[in-house]
Amino acid sequence: MTSTDPQKIQFYIYLGEALYNIDKSKEAFTYFDKILELEPDNIMILNNYGYYLSELEQDLDKAKQMSFKTIEAEPDNATYLDTYAWILYKMKDYENAKYYIEKALQNGGITNSTLLDHYGDILYKLGTIKEAKEAWNRAYELSNDAKILEKINNLK
Repeated sequence: MTSTDPQKIQFYIYLGEALYNIDKSKEAFTYFDKILELEPDNIMILNNYGYYLSELEQDLDKAKQMSFKTIEAEPDNATYLDTYAWILYKMKDYENAKYYIEKALQNGGITNSTLLDHYGDILYKLGTIKEAKEAWNRAYELSNDAKILEKINNLK
């Protein structure tokens, strides 16, 4: 196998994703780093890895750099825009997070409960409670996710 063998990269992707899904993020991230050494512009890994780092609130600067590459490559991809917005949210850059999540919603994300949930979280942090509740209500209608319902019910 050569270093850029597609089967090897696919194996690393499956292994990294599987490890992440069983809460072995450190091991998963080792494989994601290997993939990016072999394919620095692997958009799927740049996106997923950046999102996973944001969810764990680790290495947010690295996550932001990786995610920004994805929106440079595909500026209208709602998933990539959401990931970038979510990383900015985790970095407490709520204004910029709002800008990118709204771009994600405009590019097809309006029917995605996760994006609407993220939008609600961002709006809530910006103090626009009514709009946050509306976003969470739409997200809940699409998903019936109990965690979203809890956010709605906990609003004062």
